[in-house]
Amino acid sequence: KEEEEGNDENKESDEEEKKGNDEMVEHWDVQSNITGHFRGVVDLDWEVLNGDYLLTVGYDQTCRLWAQVPTSSSSAEKTTWHEVGRPQVHGYDLTSITCIGYGA
Repeated sequence: KEEEEGNDENKESDEEEKKGNDEMVEHWDVQSNITGHFRGVVDLDWEVLNGDYLLTVGYDQTCRLWAQVPTSSSSAEKTTWHEVGRPQVHGYDLTSITCIGYGA
């Protein structure tokens, strides 16, 4: 019986901890990572038609695609520029880039 009583006490304290944890809920906002070239950028070019995207190349042997990203899900009006892709990773340093638009 003593063991059973001890188990009952543990159950009660576990329930109290759960109740206490429910009251202390933290809400976290998702933030974008800081990214970018880790060596010098040597060239860049904007998307031809609307300037919606930016391509950069650098001595870190990468080509990176940048675009505007909404800062929160509730407002599409507020945006920041972030790296959204790496179209090409090369085994050598890149020295230039050009965006080619659609046909006329």
